[in-house]
Amino acid sequence: MRKKLIAVFLILSVLPAGLLIWLGAVSIKSEEDRNRRQMAAIAAERLSAVNQKIVNIFLNLESQLTALPDMTDMNIDDIRSLARHSGLIRQIFIIDESGLLVYPSGDLPLSVQEKEFLDRTKELGLSAGLFLAETDEQPEEHGQPIALRSGWYTWYLGDGVNFIFWRRQDNPASGAFSITGMELNRMAVIAALIRELPDTDLAAAEKFRVSLADMQGNIVYQWGIYTPSENENPASVVPAAAPLSSWRLNYFIDPEADVSGGNRTAVILAPIIAVILALTGLSVYLYRESTRDIRDAMRRVTFVNQVSHELKTPLTNIRLYAEMLESGVQEEDEKNRRYAAVVAAESRRLSRLIGNVLTFAKEGKSGLTFNPVPAVPDDVISAVVESFKPSLVERHMELAVHLNAGFPVLLDRDAVEQITGNLISNAEKYAASGRYLRLATAMADEKTILTVEDRGPGIPPSHRERVFRPFYRISSRLTDGVTGTGIGLSIVRTLARLHGGEVRILPSAAGTVFEVRLHTPPVPDPSERKTKEGEGHDHTAG
Repeated sequence: MRKKLIAVFLILSVLPAGLLIWLGAVSIKSEEDRNRRQMAAIAAERLSAVNQKIVNIFLNLESQLTALPDMTDMNIDDIRSLARHSGLIRQIFIIDESGLLVYPSGDLPLSVQEKEFLDRTKELGLSAGLFLAETDEQPEEHGQPIALRSGWYTWYLGDGVNFIFWRRQDNPASGAFSITGMELNRMAVIAALIRELPDTDLAAAEKFRVSLADMQGNIVYQWGIYTPSENENPASVVPAAAPLSSWRLNYFIDPEADVSGGNRTAVILAPIIAVILALTGLSVYLYRESTRDIRDAMRRVTFVNQVSHELKTPLTNIRLYAEMLESGVQEEDEKNRRYAAVVAAESRRLSRLIGNVLTFAKEGKSGLTFNPVPAVPDDVISAVVESFKPSLVERHMELAVHLNAGFPVLLDRDAVEQITGNLISNAEKYAASGRYLRLATAMADEKTILTVEDRGPGIPPSHRERVFRPFYRISSRLTDGVTGTGIGLSIVRTLARLHGGEVRILPSAAGTVFEVRLHTPPVPDPSERKTKEGEGHDHTAG
């Protein structure tokens, strides 16, 4: 029966769930491909926008430089003054109509800055041809190249790029021309770039990173809240706009990012997961319902078998020793007393078993009642201990008793007796191999504390909470050699809580240690009660 139910459970839950998972995986793969294509499109669009910003930045610089006066008619001191007072220009140079550098040149007295400029540019060979060389990129009109009027020239020296803006000055009278060039302050140009490029928006929801890198791969500027790993490849790379054509724009994006405007993967998975959970829940419900009657019947059978077995042994002993007493009246009194002790002990064991059954039945039906009366906890507990001594001696168990709860308190005698008896009985059955049992009592803060410790095999941590459930036993087979109904510890917990307390299993190196804490308020002093009653009467009368 159980195998058939498991097979039905698998058919109802696992197969549909597997199909849904496969469909979900296909949908997610398709969604990931679409997401990657959309990410590439967004990257290309954003890098194009950045390049347009770079073009606009250099157009703005170009307009500023073009607006400067014609320097071919200015004297050297004025040119030097113009460069010195400009935060953008580092050095000015002039190439005459013959195409040769006339300022600064070795024929004139040179300043330190001018000498450094000639050293930086000596390998370039500054001449008109350097800037006016016809290339495939020059504009054409009617198939003929148009002479450029201005432009940018960049070159690398040391660890950075250098910028030159040049412009052509025509002389209509002679038809000749000259070139005025300006080497720009590299940091001023980079500052202008950074000023116009976007800042990092820390509040942005989308995780991306755009970086502007020079020809050596050094990051000049970057923005975006995403931080790529050290060896991560960018999602898109494009050359920067002229005159930064040797630079690169890199676009990184979080691989987990969803650029579709919503978490479509979650939208796909949510109904699939919901259906799987519904199928699983329905299958579990059907399985549990179909096995509920079987489980209940098995519990009832087990319970009846255990109780029958428990009742049979003491009743057999009672009958046996009763018959022996009856037939051995003529023998020594000592033997009769021993027989009588066995009869009494087995009778008490039978009484405890019946008491547990009755307590369990009351708990499940009308409920238990709490009847506190004045009593000394040690007196109640020691009486129970005395009743167990013969059976503990028979099992060769050493008994250690340390009683420190000798003050009168309010307690339910029957509950305390049953709690103590069940814990001792539990140790007697399951911990006899340890040959040791220790009981201790203490009082603190209107609580009576009972500790029962043995040196038996102990209770595994995974079972320490379960053993307080009704009918639960670590092993319930009669062939284990240990009898019991499986309700003793459950009753201990129920009665402890009824008494305003709790029972728990304490950690121990060996064996098992049960600790029971019961709420036991002190017995009111009769004289104090009379005084309070008198005060209340006088107050009422007044």
